[in-house]
Amino acid sequence: MAHERGEGRDDRLAHAPGALLGRLALAGRQRVEAVGEGSEPGAAARQAVVPAFAALVRHPSTALKTRAIRVLEGRPEDLASTALIESLRDGDEAVVRAALTAVVATPNAHAAAPVARLLSTSPSWSLRAVSASALGALAAREGDAGAEPAWKALAQAATGDSFAVVREAALGALDRAPPGLRAEALRKAASDPEPSVQQLAARLSTTRP
Repeated sequence: MAHERGEGRDDRLAHAPGALLGRLALAGRQRVEAVGEGSEPGAAARQAVVPAFAALVRHPSTALKTRAIRVLEGRPEDLASTALIESLRDGDEAVVRAALTAVVATPNAHAAAPVARLLSTSPSWSLRAVSASALGALAAREGDAGAEPAWKALAQAATGDSFAVVREAALGALDRAPPGLRAEALRKAASDPEPSVQQLAARLSTTRP
């Protein structure tokens, strides 16, 4: 009986997040060995496990999803950026926060549109504030045409969000926005009902013409 309980416990451990991640890492090393020489081993190992970790963003475990996001962060493969953008729609706020950090650090992740949707529709004020900061960084690296909707979403949040902390985050994220749009947002924020927003608008008005 004790032996049977031990087997059951081992089986459960084999499906734990750490065990699964270990198996994925081993699979990556085996793929590298199968490919053979010709590329830098560390880079090859990371590339080999991208498909497996991209699939993990749909796993039920929050721990696995956030760990997978960290592995995919900054990766150049389209599969990695697609998985990170998909994670922005996750129902777990911790996963979405991790994905917001990751898409900003992943140059080929064109995530301005989904992040703008988070900023305008998320019921979580704290997530909207984080989205505002991320959107400013994403808009700054987009081309002019791609960035325009993002800057407009930030300007709208800076003057229209119901939480002052979100309005402040959006104002700060407009630092590299087109001068006219930024100036108009700061002008409106100067009469915000919250003194902290007014003060931020006054400070930001002196940092750029």
